[in-house]
Amino acid sequence: MRRKRVYHLLDHRCATRRLLEGIRLIRADEGRHVAAGMDYLRERIAARPELKEPVDQLFFVHIQQIPARMDFTFQTNAFGLDRERMTAIGHENITQRMREAGVA
Repeated sequence: MRRKRVYHLLDHRCATRRLLEGIRLIRADEGRHVAAGMDYLRERIAARPELKEPVDQLFFVHIQQIPARMDFTFQTNAFGLDRERMTAIGHENITQRMREAGVA
């Protein structure tokens, strides 16, 4: 009986490691997509400066939506991230993207 519990724990740990590795790979892949998108925006704005204002407005619209997204998706978590910290992280991320695109 004890042996079954040990195997169950080992199997659970293995599944957790695989899940974490999958999340790591997804984050890396999404990071490449974001970087490519920011490069594209920066190049387009450099080539056509009249696009700077509409792109800036688009970012502004998304910044305004952060609190509503946090209210919709936020759940208490074990990482000590409360609603205010998550909102601050969202603002920091969009501000960074604006700098990368050349509109901030």
